[in-house]
Amino acid sequence: MFISCQAIAGGSSSPVKVTSFIHDDTNIMAYEMKLITHDDGTNWKISEFDNCDEITVKGFYDYQRWKNYRRPMTAKTHRQSIAYLITAMETDKPIYFGTIGMGLIKKSHCTFESRGLFRGCGTEVFSVNGRI
Repeated sequence: MFISCQAIAGGSSSPVKVTSFIHDDTNIMAYEMKLITHDDGTNWKISEFDNCDEITVKGFYDYQRWKNYRRPMTAKTHRQSIAYLITAMETDKPIYFGTIGMGLIKKSHCTFESRGLFRGCGTEVFSVNGRI
């Protein structure tokens, strides 16, 4: 029997394209990215994204929150996720972006905050805010 990593972790993800990715060269751990759904443009798989043509995620790696937490949240997995998101934008390649637990904090309509990223199976990147 095969079980996806997503099913084990309890997260949800949506097919997206990264349309913009900005980070400060002095702090690669902080970023702002824009995502659009890769389906028909209206079919987000994550309910918090409903009624959004595009979402903005402003994020950083919360060292204090994750300093004594093992996997999957580490500075290394966060950096790897950022590199993967940049590559996905540069190659116009669709990926899956999702959340696990309290994965994103809604800041305003279609704008969210993330405190850490990690790669899932295959083409998935997950945002986490609370311990999982």
